[in-house]
Amino acid sequence: MGFAKLFTEIFRDYETDGVPSSGPHSPIKADIRNWGATVETRLAVGARVARVDADMTVQPNDFVIVVRRTVAGPSNMALPASADFLGAELVVKDGKGDASVNAITLVPNGTEKIDALAGNPQILSNRGVMRLAPDPDGGWAIVSP
Repeated sequence: MGFAKLFTEIFRDYETDGVPSSGPHSPIKADIRNWGATVETRLAVGARVARVDADMTVQPNDFVIVVRRTVAGPSNMALPASADFLGAELVVKDGKGDASVNAITLVPNGTEKIDALAGNPQILSNRGVMRLAPDPDGGWAIVSP
């Protein structure tokens, strides 16, 4: 579900990027519609660009889910289907800052698994982060805990 063309490519200044002599570039409406549809789809599956701590690196294609519980206690974070994130990574972050006391358990979608584990991984540190990528065989692979 990655972008076929990036915003900067669609709305570039010149027909040949960075070459003024190639003339002005007029964005192609189909490209704009495709880009907009991808944004709307990402928002519909719960992907949010959020403020994150400075020590967390977010790449352009990353989806960030910040878990901010209003009630103290352990919680489960249901992951979306991995097939929706091919070419991207999913970053799950403890937004409340109490995961060392109230763990966040990542729960895969349906029959998917996370790194083929029998159990589900947890975020156990305050403001902790777990980065996942779609596994080519289905499910999720842990990139970094």
